[in-house]
Amino acid sequence: MDILNWLFIKRQQLIKTTPNNIKTDLVVLGAEVPFTQRGDGYQTYAMTLEDLGDSLRCPSTYKTGIYDQYPWIITPSMLPTCTRIEDTPAFPTMFAANLVGYKVSGSYDLNENDTVLVEYIGTVENVNGNYLFELPWKTAGSVGAYVSVPFPSPFASAFANGATIRDDNGDARPAEIMTIAIDFYAPGVADLYLVIASNTAVDAMYAAVSFEFEFLEIEGETLKFTIY
Repeated sequence: MDILNWLFIKRQQLIKTTPNNIKTDLVVLGAEVPFTQRGDGYQTYAMTLEDLGDSLRCPSTYKTGIYDQYPWIITPSMLPTCTRIEDTPAFPTMFAANLVGYKVSGSYDLNENDTVLVEYIGTVENVNGNYLFELPWKTAGSVGAYVSVPFPSPFASAFANGATIRDDNGDARPAEIMTIAIDFYAPGVADLYLVIASNTAVDAMYAAVSFEFEFLEIEGETLKFTIY
Protein backbone atom coordinates (compact mmCIF):
# COMPACT_ATOMS: atom_id res chain seq x y z
CA MET A 1 0.00 0.00 0.00
CA ASP A 2 1.35 3.42 -0.86
CA ILE A 3 2.61 5.48 2.08
CA LEU A 4 0.75 8.78 2.22
CA ASN A 5 2.41 11.89 3.59
CA TRP A 6 0.02 12.54 6.48
CA LEU A 7 2.55 14.80 8.19
CA PHE A 8 2.53 17.08 5.15
CA ILE A 9 -1.26 17.15 5.14
CA LYS A 10 -1.25 18.09 8.82
CA ARG A 11 1.35 20.84 8.39
CA GLN A 12 -0.52 22.35 5.45
CA GLN A 13 -3.74 22.38 7.48
CA LEU A 14 -5.47 20.19 4.93
CA ILE A 15 -7.44 18.23 7.50
CA LYS A 16 -11.04 19.40 7.08
CA THR A 17 -14.31 18.84 8.92
CA THR A 18 -16.48 19.31 5.83
CA PRO A 19 -15.88 18.12 2.26
CA ASN A 20 -15.14 20.45 -0.61
CA ASN A 21 -17.28 18.56 -3.15
CA ILE A 22 -18.68 15.12 -2.38
CA LYS A 23 -18.96 14.31 -6.10
CA THR A 24 -15.28 14.91 -6.84
CA ASP A 25 -13.40 14.66 -3.52
CA LEU A 26 -11.51 11.36 -3.32
CA VAL A 27 -10.99 9.06 -0.35
CA VAL A 28 -7.93 6.81 -0.47
CA LEU A 29 -8.44 3.20 0.59
CA GLY A 30 -6.42 0.01 0.68
CA ALA A 31 -7.75 -3.21 -0.82
CA GLU A 32 -6.35 -6.49 0.44
CA VAL A 33 -4.66 -8.35 -2.45
CA PRO A 34 -2.37 -11.39 -2.66
CA PHE A 35 1.21 -10.84 -1.57
CA THR A 36 2.26 -11.95 -5.05
CA GLN A 37 0.90 -8.63 -6.34
CA ARG A 38 2.03 -6.33 -3.52
CA GLY A 39 4.79 -6.77 -1.00
CA ASP A 40 2.60 -5.64 1.88
CA GLY A 41 -0.59 -7.29 0.65
CA TYR A 42 -2.53 -4.07 -0.05
CA GLN A 43 -3.30 -2.09 -3.19
CA THR A 44 -4.15 1.59 -2.98
CA TYR A 45 -7.27 2.84 -4.75
CA ALA A 46 -9.63 5.80 -4.42
CA MET A 47 -13.33 6.53 -4.68
CA THR A 48 -15.40 9.68 -4.44
CA LEU A 49 -16.81 10.68 -1.09
CA GLU A 50 -20.32 10.43 -2.53
CA ASP A 51 -19.80 6.83 -3.67
CA LEU A 52 -18.30 5.93 -0.30
CA GLY A 53 -21.31 7.36 1.49
CA ASP A 54 -23.73 5.53 -0.81
CA SER A 55 -21.95 2.24 -0.18
CA LEU A 56 -22.26 2.65 3.61
CA ARG A 57 -25.71 4.23 3.78
CA CYS A 58 -28.76 2.14 4.61
CA PRO A 59 -30.88 1.39 1.54
CA SER A 60 -33.51 4.10 1.20
CA THR A 61 -34.53 4.09 -2.47
CA TYR A 62 -37.74 2.27 -3.32
CA LYS A 63 -38.02 1.48 -7.01
CA THR A 64 -41.76 1.11 -7.36
CA GLY A 65 -44.84 2.49 -9.06
CA ILE A 66 -46.50 5.79 -8.16
CA TYR A 67 -50.22 5.81 -8.97
CA ASP A 68 -49.62 2.77 -11.22
CA GLN A 69 -52.03 0.44 -9.42
CA TYR A 70 -55.02 2.27 -7.98
CA PRO A 71 -55.93 2.44 -5.12
CA TRP A 72 -52.23 2.19 -4.31
CA ILE A 73 -50.71 5.68 -4.37
CA ILE A 74 -47.23 4.17 -3.95
CA THR A 75 -47.09 0.48 -4.85
CA PRO A 76 -45.70 -1.61 -1.97
CA SER A 77 -42.08 -2.74 -2.20
CA MET A 78 -39.43 -4.19 0.12
CA LEU A 79 -35.95 -3.10 1.22
CA PRO A 80 -33.40 -4.43 3.71
CA THR A 81 -32.91 -2.20 6.75
CA CYS A 82 -29.96 -1.43 9.01
CA THR A 83 -31.48 -3.35 11.91
CA ARG A 84 -29.24 -6.23 13.04
CA ILE A 85 -29.73 -8.31 16.18
CA GLU A 86 -26.57 -10.19 17.19
CA ASP A 87 -26.99 -13.26 19.38
CA THR A 88 -24.75 -12.20 22.28
CA PRO A 89 -23.33 -14.21 23.90
CA ALA A 90 -23.42 -16.75 21.11
CA PHE A 91 -23.06 -19.60 23.62
CA PRO A 92 -24.93 -20.93 25.45
CA THR A 93 -28.03 -20.14 23.42
CA MET A 94 -31.28 -21.70 22.27
CA PHE A 95 -31.08 -19.85 18.95
CA ALA A 96 -27.64 -19.83 17.32
CA ALA A 97 -28.29 -17.16 14.68
CA ASN A 98 -28.40 -13.44 14.13
CA LEU A 99 -31.39 -11.49 12.81
CA VAL A 100 -31.54 -8.74 10.18
CA GLY A 101 -34.33 -6.38 9.20
CA TYR A 102 -36.49 -5.93 6.12
CA LYS A 103 -39.27 -3.40 5.57
CA VAL A 104 -42.28 -3.30 3.27
CA SER A 105 -43.63 0.17 2.50
CA GLY A 106 -46.51 1.61 0.53
CA SER A 107 -49.25 4.25 0.39
CA TYR A 108 -52.93 3.42 -0.02
CA ASP A 109 -55.87 5.63 -0.99
CA LEU A 110 -58.51 4.52 1.50
CA ASN A 111 -61.78 5.16 -0.34
CA GLU A 112 -63.99 2.39 0.94
CA ASN A 113 -67.80 2.23 0.93
CA ASP A 114 -67.62 0.09 4.03
CA THR A 115 -66.25 0.32 7.55
CA VAL A 116 -63.94 -2.71 7.24
CA LEU A 117 -61.01 -3.13 4.83
CA VAL A 118 -58.70 -6.10 4.29
CA GLU A 119 -56.37 -5.25 1.40
CA TYR A 120 -53.63 -7.51 0.04
CA ILE A 121 -50.22 -5.83 0.13
CA GLY A 122 -47.88 -8.48 -1.24
CA THR A 123 -46.11 -11.75 -0.52
CA VAL A 124 -42.76 -12.34 1.20
CA GLU A 125 -41.00 -15.55 0.20
CA ASN A 126 -37.84 -17.28 1.38
CA VAL A 127 -35.90 -18.02 -1.81
CA ASN A 128 -33.91 -20.75 -0.02
CA GLY A 129 -37.12 -22.65 0.70
CA ASN A 130 -36.71 -22.43 4.46
CA TYR A 131 -39.39 -21.36 6.91
CA LEU A 132 -39.76 -17.63 7.41
CA PHE A 133 -38.76 -16.38 10.83
CA GLU A 134 -40.57 -13.08 10.17
CA LEU A 135 -40.72 -11.55 13.64
CA PRO A 136 -42.60 -8.21 13.44
CA TRP A 137 -40.23 -5.53 14.67
CA LYS A 138 -41.89 -2.14 14.22
CA THR A 139 -44.52 -0.38 12.14
CA ALA A 140 -44.45 3.31 11.29
CA GLY A 141 -46.41 5.58 8.99
CA SER A 142 -49.01 8.31 8.75
CA VAL A 143 -52.70 8.72 7.99
CA GLY A 144 -54.09 11.86 6.40
CA ALA A 145 -57.80 12.62 6.24
CA TYR A 146 -59.64 15.82 5.29
CA VAL A 147 -62.70 16.15 7.52
CA SER A 148 -65.51 18.72 7.66
CA VAL A 149 -66.58 18.01 11.25
CA PRO A 150 -65.84 19.42 13.80
CA PHE A 151 -64.45 21.95 11.29
CA PRO A 152 -62.95 21.75 7.78
CA SER A 153 -59.40 20.64 8.37
CA PRO A 154 -56.80 18.06 7.31
CA PHE A 155 -56.01 15.60 10.08
CA ALA A 156 -52.66 13.81 10.29
CA SER A 157 -52.16 10.93 12.67
CA ALA A 158 -49.78 8.03 13.13
CA PHE A 159 -50.39 4.70 11.43
CA ALA A 160 -51.75 2.80 14.43
CA ASN A 161 -54.97 1.66 16.05
CA GLY A 162 -57.10 4.75 16.64
CA ALA A 163 -55.84 6.74 13.63
CA THR A 164 -58.25 9.42 12.39
CA ILE A 165 -60.19 8.76 9.19
CA ARG A 166 -63.19 10.45 7.52
CA ASP A 167 -66.61 8.83 7.20
CA ASP A 168 -69.40 9.42 4.70
CA ASN A 169 -70.72 12.38 6.72
CA GLY A 170 -67.33 14.10 6.69
CA ASP A 171 -66.85 13.41 10.40
CA ALA A 172 -63.48 12.58 11.93
CA ARG A 173 -63.69 9.01 13.21
CA PRO A 174 -61.15 6.68 14.82
CA ALA A 175 -60.09 3.50 13.03
CA GLU A 176 -59.99 1.23 16.05
CA ILE A 177 -58.05 -1.27 13.96
CA MET A 178 -55.26 -0.14 11.65
CA THR A 179 -52.49 -2.69 11.30
CA ILE A 180 -50.52 -5.04 9.05
CA ALA A 181 -51.61 -8.68 9.26
CA ILE A 182 -49.40 -11.65 8.33
CA ASP A 183 -50.79 -14.89 6.90
CA PHE A 184 -48.27 -17.77 6.86
CA TYR A 185 -50.16 -19.85 4.34
CA ALA A 186 -47.24 -22.07 3.20
CA PRO A 187 -43.71 -22.98 4.37
CA GLY A 188 -41.44 -20.05 3.65
CA VAL A 189 -44.27 -17.89 2.28
CA ALA A 190 -46.33 -15.16 3.95
CA ASP A 191 -48.97 -12.76 2.64
CA LEU A 192 -49.21 -9.26 4.09
CA TYR A 193 -52.53 -7.44 4.43
CA LEU A 194 -53.52 -3.89 5.29
CA VAL A 195 -56.38 -4.16 7.82
CA ILE A 196 -58.53 -1.13 8.75
CA ALA A 197 -61.83 -1.07 10.62
CA SER A 198 -63.95 1.54 12.39
CA ASN A 199 -66.85 0.89 14.75
CA THR A 200 -68.15 4.47 14.59
CA ALA A 201 -67.62 5.51 10.96
CA VAL A 202 -70.85 5.94 8.99
CA ASP A 203 -71.03 3.94 5.75
CA ALA A 204 -67.50 4.68 4.47
CA MET A 205 -63.85 5.33 5.30
CA TYR A 206 -61.59 7.89 3.59
CA ALA A 207 -57.89 8.63 4.15
CA ALA A 208 -54.43 8.50 2.61
CA VAL A 209 -52.59 5.73 4.46
CA SER A 210 -48.80 5.33 4.32
CA PHE A 211 -46.84 2.67 6.21
CA GLU A 212 -43.47 1.02 6.73
CA PHE A 213 -43.67 -2.46 8.21
CA GLU A 214 -40.33 -3.81 9.43
CA PHE A 215 -39.75 -7.43 10.36
CA LEU A 216 -36.77 -9.61 11.26
CA GLU A 217 -35.39 -12.60 9.42
CA ILE A 218 -32.50 -14.98 10.07
CA GLU A 219 -29.26 -13.55 8.69
CA GLY A 220 -28.12 -15.29 5.54
CA GLU A 221 -31.58 -16.10 4.22
CA THR A 222 -32.63 -14.56 0.89
CA LEU A 223 -36.09 -13.03 0.67
CA LYS A 224 -38.13 -11.70 -2.22
CA PHE A 225 -41.28 -9.60 -2.30
CA THR A 226 -43.91 -10.19 -4.97
CA ILE A 227 -47.39 -8.79 -5.66
CA TYR A 228 -49.47 -11.59 -7.16
